[in-house]
Amino acid sequence: MKYIEEFKTFLNSFEGLEIQDKFDQFNVFYLLNDYNSIESERTVPDLLRYDLAAFTQVVQQLPQPNSIEEAKVLYEQIIDHTVPCLDPADGDFITAGDYRNMLHALVSLSFVLSHIFPAYFIPYLYRYKMHQLAQTAEACDFELPAMPKADDWRGRCMYYWELCETLYNFRMKHDLISAELWPFLYHFAPACLPMIDFGNLPAPTHIWWVGKRESIDEYRNTTLMHLRNSARKGDLLARYEAAPTQGITGFWRVLSDPIIDPIDPQYTYCYVGNRLHTPLLSYAELKADAYFSKHPLFKRRFLNSDGRMISEADLKQLLQMLQAKGFDCQI
Repeated sequence: MKYIEEFKTFLNSFEGLEIQDKFDQFNVFYLLNDYNSIESERTVPDLLRYDLAAFTQVVQQLPQPNSIEEAKVLYEQIIDHTVPCLDPADGDFITAGDYRNMLHALVSLSFVLSHIFPAYFIPYLYRYKMHQLAQTAEACDFELPAMPKADDWRGRCMYYWELCETLYNFRMKHDLISAELWPFLYHFAPACLPMIDFGNLPAPTHIWWVGKRESIDEYRNTTLMHLRNSARKGDLLARYEAAPTQGITGFWRVLSDPIIDPIDPQYTYCYVGNRLHTPLLSYAELKADAYFSKHPLFKRRFLNSDGRMISEADLKQLLQMLQAKGFDCQI
């Protein structure tokens, strides 16, 4: 395979040796910062440290697997049983059968497993980057596991194991060791892959409300949002922000169709960008408006509104209010 041959040459370069050394050191925060900035931005360091410590105390008590079959048994033993807190007096970190919370902590578990049992497990750095994994699989001719359903929480936890098994077979086929596979996946392959195409947007088919508690850096060209499967590339979003600004702040375009990521607890996301700034329509202004003060989403301040379609009446009133503030309403 062309990429593998080029990668083995890269490994012997000065940069290749540096990258291998950084993966050997296995600094979790470095890996997140360098290879998954979105995960890093959404990670609370103290919570991550606790998750890592809680899983470490469990995994260190388990026997070393000597085969891929034994590694699967070990993994299922972890996700199917209770993970205690560091202090037994605090109760359970994750109770047996709570696969939803296990999924939330799965990236941390992947770090612990790959650090202690590197022959069979990988650090999972693809959350919010599933498109990159799909591109890598296509370019390198390996088949990704079947996608579990959104409500199959155990199946979604098992997706990580199935991916580990797939990449174990890939590593064996191409005579790579673990310390080579990880740089290949997260450093070398992404540099060889085409950028995701955010151009050639079709005309919008729908306009959606999007309510978020956090703001978005106004200088960021693209970002990621969790939207329902009903959104499509080219659609428009009207965004309500709860903090630090309270109100409708602008329109965005959907830059990609929904991408399914089974390890992401919210299951799907889209890339959005091309922000169109508008004058702020504050919460107070919406409250004083005869139409929006009676809107079903108003009581919730438009939060948790993702996937709610903007009706013609909604859009008409929204544009009238913006036009009164001097905004060019040709969207």
